[in-house]
Amino acid sequence: MLGRRQLLRAGIAGSALSIPWPATARAATVDPGSSELIVSDATPMVETAAGSVRGYGRAGIHCFKGIPYAASTAGAARFGPPDPPPSWTGVRSALTYGPVCPQPVRQDRAFESLAFMFAWDDGYPAEDCLRVNVWTPGPGDGGRRPVMLWIHGGWFQAGSEWNPGIVDAGVTDWTLEGVARRLGPLLGDRAGAVLEVYRRGNPQARPFELYALIISARLAAIGQAEAKAALGAAPVFVYWFGWKTPLFDGRPLAFHCAELPFVFDNTDHCAMMTGGGAAARALAARVSDAWIAFARSGDPNHPGLPAWPKFDPAAGPTMIFDDQCRVANDPDREERRALEG
Repeated sequence: MLGRRQLLRAGIAGSALSIPWPATARAATVDPGSSELIVSDATPMVETAAGSVRGYGRAGIHCFKGIPYAASTAGAARFGPPDPPPSWTGVRSALTYGPVCPQPVRQDRAFESLAFMFAWDDGYPAEDCLRVNVWTPGPGDGGRRPVMLWIHGGWFQAGSEWNPGIVDAGVTDWTLEGVARRLGPLLGDRAGAVLEVYRRGNPQARPFELYALIISARLAAIGQAEAKAALGAAPVFVYWFGWKTPLFDGRPLAFHCAELPFVFDNTDHCAMMTGGGAAARALAARVSDAWIAFARSGDPNHPGLPAWPKFDPAAGPTMIFDDQCRVANDPDREERRALEG
């Protein structure tokens, strides 16, 4: 007697059992107004440099996952420049993500709140991991569209990285004295003076929020913006994502990676980060339209936002993304000066 797994394997392979599949597939239309998932031989096939691929569709979007963009990094190819992917014949299935780069086991899974918010799925490691995933509303229609390219971080150690202290229960009960002690190893005898500058600039912030602002200061971001503005090759636009998730009673604040669901207009899909509410959806529409406008023309301005000036070091205009988006001129200048000493 065949077991359930054997039956599934046989049915998918289509060879071990005689299963009455329909002789012809209906036309697969990926309707933007429908949430129906379409997986069919009639969904569009796309040609790549290495061969043909076919993915699936839902809500007007065609998805192609796990497409090799280079050869495996195993053996003699390890740490070398990438080679082209081997070509294939026929149509390659592009339904699932490919392997992940070999990496240590994630240690911060022990922090349940983080595991919940990020919904970590580390996949399976293998050296044939140079894959790309594509989402498009119109494969093969000849349309020219802005392209959003996202490459995960992780300090060359993991698929993502996080500070496990940020959403722990009780972390918001810190005192100013406790924050000063924690800043001591970072700032030395300037810790108290820096903390006082941040407290004056953010009088409503709790001690933990002051600590979060200090350790995530915009020094590098503003330095990069100033350097790019000095080149004069193209306008620079600076933003500060300040929207705070309602989850965990707001303890995560505007955390690392919090803006990503908004950039890609996926706040419902990432509800364990955003809460999936109307406020998140409204901000996502404004943020994602800004990224699309920038990719299309080099200017993120659009009717859903207040006028967003290009950056100049003297005024330091910064778009603050929050429930009420606004532009502020260098809102943390005094705090950064205190950190720089």
